[in-house]
Amino acid sequence: MNFEKALRFPVAEQNGLVKVIIGAVISLIPIVNFISMGYLIKLMGNIIKGEESMPEWTDIGDKFVQGIMAAIITFIYMLIPFIIMMAGGGLGTMARGGMAALFTSFLLAFIVAIIIGFFLPMALANFVGKGNFGAAFDFSTIIDYLKRAFNNYFIAYIVIIGLYIVLGIIAIIPLIGWIIGILGGFYISCVAAFLFGSIYRDVSRSQSR
Repeated sequence: MNFEKALRFPVAEQNGLVKVIIGAVISLIPIVNFISMGYLIKLMGNIIKGEESMPEWTDIGDKFVQGIMAAIITFIYMLIPFIIMMAGGGLGTMARGGMAALFTSFLLAFIVAIIIGFFLPMALANFVGKGNFGAAFDFSTIIDYLKRAFNNYFIAYIVIIGLYIVLGIIAIIPLIGWIIGILGGFYISCVAAFLFGSIYRDVSRSQSR
């Protein structure tokens, strides 16, 4: 896995930076931000097909629909940690030592989210690769692909989490940090789409041989 290439990819081509800036701005607007998510789905699709290029900001309607579908998939996957967090919050307000209960539930929800989140990129990639909403919940295929590409996938997952942590620290800085945080968030998402799209492409091709 060429991580240096992945990090350069979003801004390597002509107008790449402009496309990232557009995506970052759109991602700030409620409802409209489904378009930016759809853009990332399109980007992942390009990579899976072997077209290593940043998509154009065209076919907005299609990107909007794809973004909604990706958001629904993400919501379903993250429903369990969300329920844990909400249930813990309710218990925390009712029980003695409420803050301790609240902290415990949030910590548990975070751990569960990290674990479930590990499967999510492959689920989204399978949705994109198969062009089928149900493919995001084809757990036998998802787990099989994860086993086949575990080393690269695990490293990519850790790298992306690490980048988001670093970005979160930078974003604390007033003004300049906020700007970097906005642009950096979409940039990292593009890197993730490239990495996980590449991994899915390689493992799906090796299986078909």
